[in-house]
Amino acid sequence: MPSSQGHHVRTRGRRRGRLQELPNMPLDIIFEVFSHMDPMSLLNLTRTTKAFRQLLLNRRTAATFWRNARGNVPSLPECPVYMSEPAFANLCFDSHCHKCLRSNIHNVSWAFRARYCRDCRPHMVVERLEAKDMLSQASVFHKNYDIYDLLISESGYGTGREVTNFHRPDLEALIVQWKDSGPDEQDKIHATQVALNRSMRENAQNCAMWQNLQKNLRSAEIDRLKTERYSEILHRLRETEWGEFIDSFPFIVERRLLAIDGVKRARPLSDRSWINLRERIFDGLERTRSALLPPPSRSTIINRIRLLSDVMHSLPPTAEEWIHLPTSIAEMDTLDAISRVRGTLVMTWRAEAFQRINDCDVQVEAA
Repeated sequence: MPSSQGHHVRTRGRRRGRLQELPNMPLDIIFEVFSHMDPMSLLNLTRTTKAFRQLLLNRRTAATFWRNARGNVPSLPECPVYMSEPAFANLCFDSHCHKCLRSNIHNVSWAFRARYCRDCRPHMVVERLEAKDMLSQASVFHKNYDIYDLLISESGYGTGREVTNFHRPDLEALIVQWKDSGPDEQDKIHATQVALNRSMRENAQNCAMWQNLQKNLRSAEIDRLKTERYSEILHRLRETEWGEFIDSFPFIVERRLLAIDGVKRARPLSDRSWINLRERIFDGLERTRSALLPPPSRSTIINRIRLLSDVMHSLPPTAEEWIHLPTSIAEMDTLDAISRVRGTLVMTWRAEAFQRINDCDVQVEAA
């Protein structure tokens, strides 16, 4: 039985105190720490503790933090006057739906200052005809105001056709404000909305350009990482027996390698990753080589053996073969002499043979 006095397994407890005392530190230290953060890091801090939330959402003391964080992001547009710094950071960097908080939402409606998932967006926008009806019921158009001066719009698609959408929260807020104001105040509201919408359109355009730039930069970075990873894989393969095959069929090998899971990842190739990929890559290359270079047939092998035999017999004998040959193969002088008298020898032998036959016949008759 195991001893009760054996070693106890030490469990890893929750780490405490690392950020707990940061809000209580001197302001110069806090400024130095926050000056190296980006807006998303500050947002994450506001969601950790109440102390951080109170510190970073204080308009009077936290404005510098957010401006410095925004300055750490290249090409990020200025925070618009109609949004707070935390709200602008949340719009630019957080990926949650502003309605249902669903994560991984990357489509931003810059004109509407919001992110909406596919399920929530239809409930948060109003098409142009419906928006005009709502404004008409609120008596907004009695002075012939243009709806595009009062509300910012965004193009979209509905039931296969292009439509113009308005932000429902903005529309409802305008209607409430309009109903609670008199004629003179309504003219001021109109002038304010015209200036506000002009600023919002400009900012939405700048933010959309910045977002496209970030996508292009990220895409280029991903392509660079993938290219470097693939080049490193080829370098390691050339150090094995597959180097000649890779150089002989570069395009076919590339297509085979890129089809293997793990080759196209946008991250550097570590030794551990190579160990995990190596067997799969070798198996894929082996199948490719078998398909490109099938085993020869029996007739092909026979023809190759015959060709090899002919080539070997056409080669001059080696020194070792000369040593094992007999000392004399033929006396060429004797053969030449025999060939010259061959006809005479045959005729002499024939005459002698006929003479012996005749002698035998005479002896038989005498008897």
